[in-house]
Order: sequence, then structure tokens, then C-alpha cells
Amino acid sequence: MKAIAAKTRHMPDEFINAEGNDVTDAFRAYLQPLLGSNRPILERLWAPAVKFGD
Repeated sequence: MKAIAAKTRHMPDEFINAEGNDVTDAFRAYLQPLLGSNRPILERLWAPAVKFGD
């Protein structure tokens, strides 16, 4: 376990967006060599809000 813990790296602040809920283009550029260029493009699906009661 010590060998693994010794190699832990924390994500730099510039890799997290201002809202703190996503990553930045700098992070995506960092990952590019690791993941390759044929990554699928992910889309987020939004459903309409459901109203409860009156």
C-alpha cells in the first residue's frame, strides 16, 4: 500500500471549473495523450421537470 499512496497526485485547481462541478479544457488536454483521440462524445440528456401537487 505504501507504494501506491506514495504516488498519489492531487488534481490542480486549474483542472476544476469555477462552479466546482466539472473539469476544464486544461484537464481534457492533459488527458488527451492518455485516452487517445477517438473518445466518444458524451451528451447530457435533460428531462422536463415534474410538478408535484398544486
